[in-house]
Parts: sequence; C-alpha cells; structure tokens
Amino acid sequence: MNQYYVFIQRIGGDTDQFEPVEGEPVVISGFEELDLFLHHPFENRTSELWLISEGKTGAAITGWTTTREKAQRLAQEKLEKRGLEAIRIAINKHLGKTPSPRYSSRGI
Repeated sequence: MNQYYVFIQRIGGDTDQFEPVEGEPVVISGFEELDLFLHHPFENRTSELWLISEGKTGAAITGWTTTREKAQRLAQEKLEKRGLEAIRIAINKHLGKTPSPRYSSRGI
C-alpha cells in the first residue's frame, strides 16, 4: 500500500482539504498516464467498500463500490465516457488551485 491523498470538499465548512489514505496503484487501459489509485472511503477506512481516485488532484473517479473489480469497471466506463483530453484539462485546472500534497512536495 502507498500513501495517497483524497480531496475533501467541505460544504459550508471553512476550507477544502486533503486527507491521507492508503491506496494501491491502478492502471486502466488507455489511461496509463493517470495516477489512479484504489482505496477505501476516507470516511470509513475499515469498510469493504472501494473507490478509485486520481493522485494529482485527490478527486474521486468513482463512487463507493462493493468490490475492487466493480470500482475498476466503473472507472474505465467513466474515463472512456469523458475522454483522456477532458481528464487532462480537468486535472490541470485543479492543479492550478490546489495540488495534492503527494505532488506539491514534488514541485508539480
């Protein structure tokens, strides 16, 4: 397991923030350049629920699923529907505001 960060939006709260989570790298065909990772939800780390997030932004790609395989299938579907170029644009837009601590320490 590797340390990643998930982006938490605080609705009506003070500020958005990143929270550390343990995750496993995920490679999805056609989207190999993305830093995707599989992890348990931040809110329930000991659950049997899974989701896939993107490493530079900490943004969730999928919602909670009951298996690792479902999370990967859902991520593949969502990424293919949106397209790699649109994903790149969204990542770069987010990086201009708040990069994940995993990347801000790398100077990205």
